[in-house]
Amino acid sequence: MPGDAHGCPFRHFSIDNLIATLEDDLHIRDSKTLRDVREAVMEKHFHIACTRVFEATHPSIGSLAESINHPNHYFETSFALRQEKRPEN
Repeated sequence: MPGDAHGCPFRHFSIDNLIATLEDDLHIRDSKTLRDVREAVMEKHFHIACTRVFEATHPSIGSLAESINHPNHYFETSFALRQEKRPEN
């Protein structure tokens, strides 16, 4: 469909659109995080940029031991963290 985006936003978005999306949609305002993401994307280290965003949006985990290397990995790791926080019924 027109306007659909598939794949890695770090690879397919322009730098300006990516940073605007991180600020506006994910509310990432930390200048160091945004600078790290920008530099990683410019150097084509998309997995590093993705990992920085994951860490910024999941501050309770601190730094990840491994890089996020695929959109599904981002989702699965985030989902697992969410499940761990759920109270048991």
